[in-house]
Amino acid sequence: MKVSAQNISLICGLLTLTFAGEVSAQGFTPEEGSVWAKLGYGYSRATSDFAGVDDQLADPSVELGERGDFRSRQGELVGGTLQIHDATLDVVWAPVDGFVVGGFVPLVKAVRYENPRPFSTGATGPGDIQLFGGMQMTPRDLRKFGMTAYAKVKIPTSFNYPYTNEALLGEGQVDVSGALGTTVSLLPKLTLNNTIEVRHRFAHDSDEGFADPGDEVEASLSLGGAPIDGVWLTAGVNGLWGTPFQVRPPGAETKTIRMKRQFYTALISAYWYGLGSLVDSEGLAMDLWVKAPLAGVDYPVLWSGGMGIAKGF
Repeated sequence: MKVSAQNISLICGLLTLTFAGEVSAQGFTPEEGSVWAKLGYGYSRATSDFAGVDDQLADPSVELGERGDFRSRQGELVGGTLQIHDATLDVVWAPVDGFVVGGFVPLVKAVRYENPRPFSTGATGPGDIQLFGGMQMTPRDLRKFGMTAYAKVKIPTSFNYPYTNEALLGEGQVDVSGALGTTVSLLPKLTLNNTIEVRHRFAHDSDEGFADPGDEVEASLSLGGAPIDGVWLTAGVNGLWGTPFQVRPPGAETKTIRMKRQFYTALISAYWYGLGSLVDSEGLAMDLWVKAPLAGVDYPVLWSGGMGIAKGF
C-alpha cells in the first residue's frame, strides 16, 4: 500500500483497538485490494469507580462522577481490583474501491477481579467479536476531506448480564450501530479525525437473567501526524453516553433500573510504520497505545494500554 497521510491515518484508527473494542472510523478508505492485519495485546486495570446513582443511594454525600472505591454487584462488594489481559486479531480489507470491511476478534481474554474480603472471580476465553463495513461517501479524488459511513455489529461469545463489574469476557448481547467518520487533511502529514456512532443494544432474556443494556452514542475527536519519517502519532478524546438499562439477575422477579452510564477518555497512540524497513519486511509496523480515563458516571476508572504488530499485504 502506498504510504500517505490518508492511508496511515486510516490504518492507525482502524488498528488501534481499545479495551471496549472502540474503533475510530476514518473518513478515507484504503486503496482497492489492500489487506492489513494486526496481532495485538492489551492490558486494562481499574481500582476505583466513577460514582453512579447506586453510590448516592448508599451515601447521599457522594456526588455523581466522584471517584471512589471500585464497586461490584451494585454495591454488594466494595473495593478490589479488576484486571484484563487480551490477545486480539484485527483484519481490514478493501475489496473494491471506496469500500472497506473488517473484523476485531479478542482471541483470548483473561479477566480477574479480586476483593480484599477476600473474594475473587476469574474467566478466560474469547471476547465479543466485532465486524464492520464502510463506504466512502466523498469522491475518491478529493484528498483534503473524506467522509465514510460505517455499519457495525457485535456478536457475543458468552452471556453475562451487566449486573457486575467482575470477570466478564463480553457483554453477552448483540449490538448494531451506524457510524460516520470524517477526516480533514490539514497538512500533507497532519489530519483531523472525527467519529460519531449510534449503537442499538438488543436485550437478552433467558434463564441466566434478563439484560436490556440501553442504547449508546459514542463520539471521538483526534489529531494525527508524522513528526518524523516512519512514525505516526495520534492524540484524541472519546466520549460515551448510554441510556438507562434494566437487569434482572437469575432467580429474581423484579427488574432493576440502573443509572445511565457516561465515560470520557484520552487516547494516545504511536504507529511505527517504518518498522518494515528496519527488518526488511515491506508493510510491517508496530502499534502502541495508552488510554486514560478522564471522567464518567457509573463506570470503572479503567486505564488501558497495549501494543501490536501489523502487516500490510
